[in-house]
Parts: sequence; C-alpha cells; structure tokens
Amino acid sequence: MVSRRLLPYIDPGQFKAVIEHFLLQDEKDALVEFLDMMLKRDLPHEKLMFEWGEEVLVGILPLLRRLDWPTKYSLLERAIRSPYQKLARQASFYLANMKLDPQVALQIYDKIPDETREVWIRALAESPPQAHWKIFVLKIFQTNRWTLATESMMCTRFMLGWSELALKYIGMGALSLFEPYVRSRKWVWWPKHPNEREAIIKACLQFKPVEGDLKHLEWLLPETSVYFQKSEIKDRLEILRNKI
Repeated sequence: MVSRRLLPYIDPGQFKAVIEHFLLQDEKDALVEFLDMMLKRDLPHEKLMFEWGEEVLVGILPLLRRLDWPTKYSLLERAIRSPYQKLARQASFYLANMKLDPQVALQIYDKIPDETREVWIRALAESPPQAHWKIFVLKIFQTNRWTLATESMMCTRFMLGWSELALKYIGMGALSLFEPYVRSRKWVWWPKHPNEREAIIKACLQFKPVEGDLKHLEWLLPETSVYFQKSEIKDRLEILRNKI
C-alpha cells in the first residue's frame, strides 16, 4: 500500500496507475484512503479524475459515498451528463443530492437508456424529497415522459415508479395529474388508459402520507364502479371501500 507519508510526493501523473492497482486487487478500503488523501491535496481534482478515463471513474464512483470534498457534486453532475453510458449510470446513484436545473435534467433523461432511467427513479425514491426535484417530477408527468420506455415490462415499472414519486414529491397535488388517466373512459364502461390507470391506482393504494391524509384513497372510491377492469384492481378497490 502507498504510504501516507509518501503521498505529498507522488506525482499526480502517477495517481491513475496507483488507483488501477487498487481496483485490480479489489482493495476498496485502501483505495478510499488513497482518494481521501489525494482530495486533501491542493489539486484540480475534477480535471485529474476525468483524465483517468471512463473505466477508472466507473470503478471509483461507488466509493465516493464515503468521501466528501467541496467540488464533489460538480464532478458527479459532469459525470451524469457524460456520453459514456456506464459512467452516467454510475453517477445517477447520487442523483437526489444533485441540484440540476429541471430543464437540463429532462434533456439528460431523454438521452439515457431505460436501465439508467430506472436508476434515476430508484435514487429519487430512496432519498428524502428534495425541493429542487419537485419541478422535475411535475414536468415528467406534464410532458408524458412517465409512460415512455422501450420495453413494455420496463414501461409498467416506470409508470408505477413515477406515480409513486409524484405522490412523494407533490403530495395530494398529484391527483390532478392523475385525473385524466384514471377517470377517462372509452365507450362509457372501459378505462381509456388501462395501464396508466392501473399504475396510478397501485401507487395510491401503497402511498402512506406522513400526515395520515386519506384524500388519495377517497379519490379512488368511484373507480370501484368501473365494470371492465382487472379483477385484481377491482378486488383491491372493493377492500378499500369497505375500510373507509
């Protein structure tokens, strides 16, 4: 292992070789210690890291959760915009704490593959709501991006995930976004948007607001009278009606 006493004398041009050695040996703790010492040196950290190349950055990004320095999120925001998909995906795990402009975030979202979009949904779902992401979630619905995916199975997961995020970030205000998808009918008896409606209903049934507000559940009650719908959804709505 590189001695702490020698670090001030290691030429930055040799950092990549040291890091590649630790990655090859899977010495994560030693690598974190090395990165921590490096970040305490007065160096252009972001410039250096991008000079190491995509594969090295992909290898060290998961370890950055254990480190902090002033320009950390500047690096991550640059990484998430990278045309290299593996790097953009790895940076996406830190998404919730980034303060991306909503329009910029939408532009990035449009360019990333479904696998990375799923990481975005997961990152926002697993973190406490951040005010600066509320507008982004709202625009995802307003622009119908919440239904977009290349595969039908992924689309189903996306619609459920974004519905849950809308409730988490917008609260009861999300019901107005849901209204056209849930209430619209085709030939009176059939839901006009069955897949979107199902995702929203499932999200509402699972949502537990901190304040205990049941408005979203009461909002669902008229849907028990829809004749042509999946028995699973109808049964869950019937159970809900008997509880409220």
